[in-house]
Amino acid sequence: MNKIFINGADYTSDAVEGLDEITIELGLNQETKTIGKVLSSDITFEGNAFRYLKNFFFANCDSWEKFLPSLFKADICGGINVEAELTSEGVEWNKSKDQITVNLKSSDEVGRAYARLDSELITDNGFIENNDTPIMYYVDQPNYLQWALFLVTVPIRIIINTIDEIVKALCEITTLGFGKCDINISKKVFSTFDTWITGTGRWAPAPLIREMINYQCQQVGLKFQSSILNDPTSSRYNLCLLCLTGGEHGDYKDTSRPEVSRVLKANEPIYTTIGLLQELSQVFAADYRIIDDTLYFERVDYFDDIRTQKIFNIKDVCPEEDVILSYNTLDACAYGQYSYTQDAFDQDGNSTIKIHYEDKVEYNLPYNPSQKGKCNRQLNFGPSRFMFDRKAYEKRGFFNFIRFMDEFRDGPETFLSEVFFDNEGVIRKFDLVLSSSQLSAHKLLVLESGFNRKDAAVVKTPLAKKDKKQYWIYNSPMHIDEEQSYSELVKDFYRGVDNPRLKKDRYKYSDIEISCNCDYVESVLNNFQRIFIETEDGKAIPTSVQITINRSDVKMVFTDIRVLCR
Repeated sequence: MNKIFINGADYTSDAVEGLDEITIELGLNQETKTIGKVLSSDITFEGNAFRYLKNFFFANCDSWEKFLPSLFKADICGGINVEAELTSEGVEWNKSKDQITVNLKSSDEVGRAYARLDSELITDNGFIENNDTPIMYYVDQPNYLQWALFLVTVPIRIIINTIDEIVKALCEITTLGFGKCDINISKKVFSTFDTWITGTGRWAPAPLIREMINYQCQQVGLKFQSSILNDPTSSRYNLCLLCLTGGEHGDYKDTSRPEVSRVLKANEPIYTTIGLLQELSQVFAADYRIIDDTLYFERVDYFDDIRTQKIFNIKDVCPEEDVILSYNTLDACAYGQYSYTQDAFDQDGNSTIKIHYEDKVEYNLPYNPSQKGKCNRQLNFGPSRFMFDRKAYEKRGFFNFIRFMDEFRDGPETFLSEVFFDNEGVIRKFDLVLSSSQLSAHKLLVLESGFNRKDAAVVKTPLAKKDKKQYWIYNSPMHIDEEQSYSELVKDFYRGVDNPRLKKDRYKYSDIEISCNCDYVESVLNNFQRIFIETEDGKAIPTSVQITINRSDVKMVFTDIRVLCR
């Protein structure tokens, strides 16, 4: 016998319709990435249950916010229990018959956790105030007007420096070398101007993505697991989000916690935790799932690998209908097109897209007519360039403006730099290079191991030396460039997921309907995200299942079944 309990009380006798046969639908909710359980049958109540539900849900218009815990029980298979809840959604009061019809939904603590992660910003709940956010220095590349102004000052600097040298010589003579003779009028006059020209001494907040996600998961009672973002051995473990979309930057003269919090608040990323994971899913060919008490973020095939619990071998059951095997080729693309997004305010970063941040990858050699179109990943993050990077190394021409500015920023090494630039003593060597102190897109940057939170540096490897200067490859784990020997996104993520010739799920099955062994029911209800059906064609993975329970038996229908080839 099927029974229904509402708020702990047995109201089975008051159910006049819908309780004799209940269908439980399980499947991945594509919106929430959780496994939802829906009791699809409407149940109609009279008597005491009617009066209780009427007074609860229709006392006034504000009662729509209320919900009641409930429990569905079936005596079959040693007892099947499904915790559920009643909400105002789907409640109908038939005033002519004094009846109320309700729809049972699984009680879902996980769903409520998801709702918070999808509605609260990634920096909410005190993250900004309670986290020691790293900061990253950058240089603001001068524009043509600034460069013109510098050229205008050159004759003035020459005159002032000549005066400096004369005064210094006279001082040496009159004091016999014992007086302070290094007056440096030019540097005192132009020091602030030089800092403005070279754009040094500025910083932006760079919160670690794993720290933001872990913090918000803790607020909703979840753990966070990710071999990509939360594993210390991962090359993306120190992935951060450079925040400068609000146009408010920090200055080297103040790097205190309150100042960092103020600047981060002004540039606060407008992502929820779920929103950020959705964007990162494109970056890493990944997906997220909430399984039990843990939020997972992994490459999409990970969720096939955890299907390790066999519920039955298809040879051992008798499906109600013929099982049809066919090919799953709807998403068999011919090539992959991958690219970061151009930043409306950062032309310097945009200039590196063709160097490091886009790629076209062929997947159809030799030619197969079943492969069509492209697998496209447009990453909604901006590209980045740095001091003494590949862009500066490959720059050609009579005058290398990029190198010229970088050399002044990293300290005086020649007479000219000593004469013309001071930068208020701010010496920088490996900074991010921006076109302005405002971005239209956040940047994904991987910080070096053991980074300094007051001066976080991006990972780099040597490129080459030229004219006694060392040049570097920066932020390589976030590059899109399959031809490179180092670890980057195409080899690590895209090819294994997008290339149809490497995919395992080439087959699909038609629906499988069976009369149930009670063990099957328990496995499906308790471990749906880890089950599979064994077949001679490979591991079969159902996307959803319907369990129909009546007074005498149980039936199951597995639908949308992918088969992983052996």
